[in-house]
Amino acid sequence: MMPVRDMVIFPQQMTPFIVGREASVRALEEALAGDKKIFLSTQHDASVDDPKPEEIYAVGTLANIVQSVKLPDGNIKVLVEGVERARAISIATEEGFFRATVRLLGARVDPSPQVEQTVQKITGLYEQFIKLSQSLNYDTMIAAARVDDPARLSDTIAANLQLPVDEKQDLLENCRSSRAPQPHWRHSRNRARKAQRRPQHQHPRQAPDGARSKRVLP
Repeated sequence: MMPVRDMVIFPQQMTPFIVGREASVRALEEALAGDKKIFLSTQHDASVDDPKPEEIYAVGTLANIVQSVKLPDGNIKVLVEGVERARAISIATEEGFFRATVRLLGARVDPSPQVEQTVQKITGLYEQFIKLSQSLNYDTMIAAARVDDPARLSDTIAANLQLPVDEKQDLLENCRSSRAPQPHWRHSRNRARKAQRRPQHQHPRQAPDGARSKRVLP
């Protein structure tokens, strides 16, 4: 297990960041020596360098380590792909890093006319938001938004919305089976409206977890 700060990892999303803390490096090395899977969860206070288990959110994301590169300064640049939401049932400290027992929280949305209608509305609002935003790559984000899986669409939108970390954590934890992702829809609608009101010469507010590949986060 690795606590991360200033960011929330979502399933089905590729995320780069820098690993610098000794405990995090050990956890990463342990995962690389095994099946390359690691449980990533956000800590409550980003300013805490050595968080205790109770200072880390119980709900996080089980991820695959896609790539890791050791940098000249001793830090490690990693690229992870979220696999599935998970909740830490227990956390133990072993050999200088956290080892967690987790329960997977599968997100399932049963098909229905209501879900299909909601997905169409969400996709339209998100595409509108992308067009109005100057901080997102249009082609990449449009392609990511046009997916058939409602759960994946929901996580894609949540991962790219410019929200405070605690709000993103709420979206991660809001995993309801058999229902469309209503909270994500509301956030998309509100962000699209704000983008419409923003003057064209003004740059949008940077996401709190922006430029994460340049900062030592975990």
